[in-house]
Amino acid sequence: MCGHDLEMKEARVAGLLEEYPTARDAGRGHSALRGVGEVGWVGSSCPGSTPALLECLPDTAAGVEAVRVLAKVLLDDLFTLNKAAPLLLGFVLGLADELHAATRRELVEWLVVVAGLAEPVRDGLDPRILGGEAGEDRPEWARCRGVLIEHADVLRELVRTAGGVDADSLAVLLAPAPPVTFQGAVT
Repeated sequence: MCGHDLEMKEARVAGLLEEYPTARDAGRGHSALRGVGEVGWVGSSCPGSTPALLECLPDTAAGVEAVRVLAKVLLDDLFTLNKAAPLLLGFVLGLADELHAATRRELVEWLVVVAGLAEPVRDGLDPRILGGEAGEDRPEWARCRGVLIEHADVLRELVRTAGGVDADSLAVLLAPAPPVTFQGAVT
């Protein structure tokens, strides 16, 4: 199994902070990150440095790499979102308006993966398992879907401004979101 242990996650965040020592300034004190320091990240299999990582997202130079590190932090293994995924998604989507264009594209690609990993088990078949073997829905998947639905307008705006998102990826990302009617058209 390709596990992402806490030590490896901590090292990735430390590497980002070392490479971009002023990156945290971009998100420090941002209203979308209010309360991020009070979360018990380590107990959720996220490194204690998760708040610093989130503060790096709006930085023009470090943003894309911060999304890549965030992707590693969010996964416990190749196909398993960790228990903090829904909470992390809320903070990340709250920062979406502050992100540089390249960071937005990277974030949309990452959110497509998250949306795919958060798909529910249907008829007892887990879409994350090749061959659709039997599986069981996990609470964090349902909470991730809830966060994506709650932030559907943010997701649509991210997709609109990110560019370069293929139709299949767009369908996966917006699948949990209820349709919105604009002047008679459903999107």
